[in-house]
Amino acid sequence: MPVEVNFLEDRGVEVLGSGLVDGREIIRANEAIINDERVRDLRYKLIDKSACTEYVVSAEDVKKIAELNRIISEANPGIVIAVVESSRLQFSLTNLWQALIDQFDIKNNSFQSRDAALEWINNHLS
Repeated sequence: MPVEVNFLEDRGVEVLGSGLVDGREIIRANEAIINDERVRDLRYKLIDKSACTEYVVSAEDVKKIAELNRIISEANPGIVIAVVESSRLQFSLTNLWQALIDQFDIKNNSFQSRDAALEWINNHLS
């Protein structure tokens, strides 16, 4: 499965992408988070695209993903979101997503390593 959602014991959720990932898969992953009863306890979200070889997501998909993140943040004020990029992918889609979610006042950042993302998350949890 190219996109996997894992709820973590420390009240985090990770979205793991691998291989070719498309916008529909990312949207479904976010909808699965919203529809899960554990959504109300989330402190952070880690989006790990380090194993992606292709990321086929349109600007419209990014807008929908941002809106789903707004819903997640309303259920969890103070949630932080970190994105781990694949060195093979361009950051432009993440930049668009960040510009869209900034209007929702969600702390977010992007990284080239999972360790750096997790360190940032730990330093920014409320």
